[in-house]
Amino acid sequence: MGMRQCAIFLFAFLSMTLAAAEFRLDISGRDNVLTPGRGEVKFDRAAWVSAAERPGYLVVSKEVGGEWTPIEFSFVAEKDGFLWLAFGGGWAAAPGARAFILVDDIKFNGQEAPNGGFETLKPDLSAPRIWNLAPKSKACLVDDARQGKKAMKINHDNRIGQGVKVEAGKSYTISLFAKAAK
Repeated sequence: MGMRQCAIFLFAFLSMTLAAAEFRLDISGRDNVLTPGRGEVKFDRAAWVSAAERPGYLVVSKEVGGEWTPIEFSFVAEKDGFLWLAFGGGWAAAPGARAFILVDDIKFNGQEAPNGGFETLKPDLSAPRIWNLAPKSKACLVDDARQGKKAMKINHDNRIGQGVKVEAGKSYTISLFAKAAK
């Protein structure tokens, strides 16, 4: 392989590496037990909560690149109840290394999640309706949507959240598209 070919290969490799980011969803149901289901994702328990709380806290993650990547997985809740879904990005020790990602077209059990395409805004146009953002969050709407006009730009420290009611023993599937933010 010549010098020029090596340089092109190295540039392409670095471009793919630099464009990689991690999608992450924290699912929590304090007094529930959440069991991972199917999906080409990584399922973990929250190591930062007490051992007694871990069964009710499921962390789902998947590496994404610069193109819209489909993500789909399922889980089962042991009890009827309410779960909190916190969509974000991967954690890194250095806050500046916590990459931003874009998410769009979120579905619950095959149906669009409430405002899962981020098209309906709050009256002050600051954020999408239904979704919760922290007061000083840097999560924001962007025009780089997979479908429709808007997507959300989020990371580990700047998440969006929504609650969902679950029934005991029923399998729940979440699907969405994500990619590394430019």
